[in-house]
Amino acid sequence: MELEQLFTDQKWNILFHLSTGEFSPLQLAHKTNTTISNISQQLRLLEAAGLVKKKKISNRDKGKPRALFTLTDDYAYLISITKNFASKRLLALTDYHKAILKIWSLADAKKHPVVAQAYATLLPSLAEFDCIYIAENSKGLEMKLVFNGSKAAPQLLKDLQKEKLFTENGLLFEAIDRQSFSELKRKDASEYLVLHDPEGMIQTGNRAFKNVRNEMNGEVESK
Repeated sequence: MELEQLFTDQKWNILFHLSTGEFSPLQLAHKTNTTISNISQQLRLLEAAGLVKKKKISNRDKGKPRALFTLTDDYAYLISITKNFASKRLLALTDYHKAILKIWSLADAKKHPVVAQAYATLLPSLAEFDCIYIAENSKGLEMKLVFNGSKAAPQLLKDLQKEKLFTENGLLFEAIDRQSFSELKRKDASEYLVLHDPEGMIQTGNRAFKNVRNEMNGEVESK
């Protein structure tokens, strides 16, 4: 099957919902407002392409699901058309890829290289932090660094705050200890753009800003 056919409206709708968790065909049919026979057919095609996998569960209760579907891995379908270079490919994503793609989702393209450089600066020291995410507020973009008691974290923060590239482009930084962060978690996590979260401290659904999430929901309305 051609790559493009894997991301038509119906299949994309299914993939979008599976990005938030695992679901049975019946649950997906309800979420996408379509028939279970259609969902089953689309799932078979996606499973054959290696994008989703089925997990059988021992559930003998009537009306309860016997199988759940989930994504097999994290992927990006990339299409680029530039002078002297045109390409389309399905890319299995590393944590680095996922962070960069999230940075590219920022509405202000001028902020992309700035935030990407900040992430690159922190990349060798990710183990010093439990979580790194971007929050948008009245001041602009702020990179939040949740530290795990690391003695190196305060100095890393100072270095970032002094960097001319970041100060001139309005990228702010804040260090948060784990206890304080547990209180912040009560807020709507969909407002956070999470770049590093190995323990899953923030649950964000599709892991994007609220406005990006709303745009995505508009794209996946049932056809």
